[in-house]
Amino acid sequence: MTISTSNVEFSEIQTEFGGSNPITFSEYYRGGSYVTSHAGTATIPTSGTIKVSDFFGTYASNRNNNALTLTSDVADFNLYNHLVGLYGSSYFNMPADITITIDSGVHVYSTNTSNAGFDTGAGWPATSTVTIINNGYIIGKGGAGGAGASLISVFDYNGQSGSAGGPALNLTLDVSITNANGYIYGGGGGGGGGSSQATYYYIYEWASGGGGGGGGQSFDPTSGGTGGLSLSNYYYPPEDPWRPASLPNRYFYVNYSYDNPASPPGNAGPGTSGTFSGAGTGGTEASNYFYDDNDPINYPTPNYITGGDGGNGGTWGTAGSAGVSTPLYFSETGGAAGAGGKSINLNGFVATFVSGNDSTHVKGLQA
Repeated sequence: MTISTSNVEFSEIQTEFGGSNPITFSEYYRGGSYVTSHAGTATIPTSGTIKVSDFFGTYASNRNNNALTLTSDVADFNLYNHLVGLYGSSYFNMPADITITIDSGVHVYSTNTSNAGFDTGAGWPATSTVTIINNGYIIGKGGAGGAGASLISVFDYNGQSGSAGGPALNLTLDVSITNANGYIYGGGGGGGGGSSQATYYYIYEWASGGGGGGGGQSFDPTSGGTGGLSLSNYYYPPEDPWRPASLPNRYFYVNYSYDNPASPPGNAGPGTSGTFSGAGTGGTEASNYFYDDNDPINYPTPNYITGGDGGNGGTWGTAGSAGVSTPLYFSETGGAAGAGGKSINLNGFVATFVSGNDSTHVKGLQA
């Protein structure tokens, strides 16, 4: 390890570079028996005057070599930052050869789809190496389900898209992976929200909301989409040519009979959350009916309008399902499915598997 930058004892120099008692400075010229020439010994002279301050911040090896073990669950793990936290920023004054083991049953997971569960981190010196021995889980965050459509404005008939799942492992250098007893899973994609279904007569509008999409499979629970609200508008403009003179207003009753105008329209269900045990399911659409008390031909036969179900969330590393489309009058469309998260975000680097590179142990693209 690096020698400190003040109050250095002869014994610290001997511990770092070797040698035996009695200590003499002539043993520690750079290029001599104990001190090899590299960037970490550049301040040590090769001959002539030599003093203790020449050894401040120096180190014997031109590489660090450390083995680490993760024994409990950890979120949003960054290996580079972890090493700096353990050994200080000067640790990366030289390349490092790191072996990190994830114990059985340990989950290294993400809490945000923009982060990997395990990120090797930025700043590694050239020629550094990382070996991952995974006996546990490396897991990406699942994507959220899309909201079901609600008729908030006159053109808001379409379900929202599900969010993409996040990557399990993000590389910033080449790595070797032993994974026979471990699992590397990208987060599942979120399901799309269902469309609403809407109709109108003159300027009157009715809409049944779409179900929310299910959350993608995830160790850190992922939310399902909200269910869409249903709407009944009844408004009489004075110029309406269809209004009989006997009616002060034109009424349209949604999800209730003529004699129960206080009952509200039914809303669509939300999607359920994606969890470690499975992806979330899409919410059920709203199916409402209305009576037009001014339709002498069809009244009191109800008129039905039905939104679309929300799409289910995706399992590990797979896309969710799109929300159901229920086009009637406005080309209502369900939301698109969120893509599955990558098992490994390569970023142009290479992941060499010693073992465990199969569909049981790795789920999601390596790209």
